[in-house]
Amino acid sequence: MAEEHKCGPETDPDFFNELKAVFDKYPDTAQKYSIRCIAFEKDRMGVDFEKQIGISRIEGHQIITEFQDIDGGATQAGFPCLEWDWANLNCIKRHHMET
Repeated sequence: MAEEHKCGPETDPDFFNELKAVFDKYPDTAQKYSIRCIAFEKDRMGVDFEKQIGISRIEGHQIITEFQDIDGGATQAGFPCLEWDWANLNCIKRHHMET
């Protein structure tokens, strides 16, 4: 049986109502963003976003994300940020650009 994570508007309606108000206030900017639950990575995979960062790459029609220890920026150099931890505004996921 698949593990269920309690995330989303049904679980956190007040939070999502506030987010909706911000998205409604800035509709053009809102088109660039989505809201994603990170409970799976934290709970199932044991990712610690204070110590690790996701590095994603595209392979065909798949996006592959590997979590690496943050090592003073070496794994982050030159990779644009795709996802932020809103509590601290830290980047938690970057995209590996193909050369």
